[in-house]
Amino acid sequence: MKPQILSIIFIALILYSNQGVSQSDSTFATQDTTLANTFFTRAKELYEKAQYDSSINYFEKASVIYEQAGIQYDETKTWEKYIKCIISIGRSLNILGKYDNAIEHLNKALTIGLNKLGENHFEISSIYNSIGVVNFSSGNYDQALEYYKKALNIIVLTLGESHPNVADCYNNIGLIYHNYLHYDKALEYYSKSLALKLKLLGENHLKVANTYNNIGCIHWGPADFGTGDFDKAIEYFKKSLEIRHKILGESHPEVAKNYYYIGNVFEEKGDYNNAIEYYNKSLSICKQTFGENHKSVASNYRCIGLIYKHKKDYDAALNYPKITAKQKNCFENCL
Repeated sequence: MKPQILSIIFIALILYSNQGVSQSDSTFATQDTTLANTFFTRAKELYEKAQYDSSINYFEKASVIYEQAGIQYDETKTWEKYIKCIISIGRSLNILGKYDNAIEHLNKALTIGLNKLGENHFEISSIYNSIGVVNFSSGNYDQALEYYKKALNIIVLTLGESHPNVADCYNNIGLIYHNYLHYDKALEYYSKSLALKLKLLGENHLKVANTYNNIGCIHWGPADFGTGDFDKAIEYFKKSLEIRHKILGESHPEVAKNYYYIGNVFEEKGDYNNAIEYYNKSLSICKQTFGENHKSVASNYRCIGLIYKHKKDYDAALNYPKITAKQKNCFENCL
């Protein structure tokens, strides 16, 4: 056989061999990300059931696979999925009160997101919003407002003004003004959020419930943190509760939150029997979800104990479960 023919055959074999490796790698990558997708779906299910530790475990499993695939193939959609995992981990950690760890994860997502997706990508707005939420939870309101506005700018730029995420930003900015005690400004943003959510999502949606809840907080007292219109506050809290109960079920922390707020309003009204009823409903869910050593459990114990003190039922107050040192610290740190 002529040397030229041998050379052509050899080159063809090399090309065929390389093509086979590429196809094989692509197949393995697809299999890997399929597994990651399964982990991610499971993580979301656990998150929605308020099983946050378990959801973090599955988000982490998915993120490892997405990151490896991202490094190997550098595809935008893979990096988007990786960043969604890290954002979700950050949000779960925030709910669990692990604020520093949450910020650490979200900053990692931000660094990679800016590098791989660019500054005006939708996922960057999600990261900014999530960092704002953690800062809000930890009491850093100025920083929270800064990040909420960054998120809003990107969403309006990429998706337009009539988008559910714009409504979310309005709601979150309203929260900041609420905590600044600027009630008119807060109600303005809450109302803009609610109108847009009702238009785009309908009445029976969790995001509508969130804004009903926040409007309830505006009308609630005490006098230094609301308008003091207790009946209006209960009306909006119950609207929120009805939606959350319908969608999330009885044993969800968001349902517990509504019970707690309604208990607060009844306490402010001096209706101690109704207040204790709602605090106990909240307490039962919080203990089941978070365990004894959580700030929500501590808050409920504290409120019930104070009511028994107001009622001069000192035996009941003394016999009620006491706040442990760890619970007390959690409650004080969230003030």
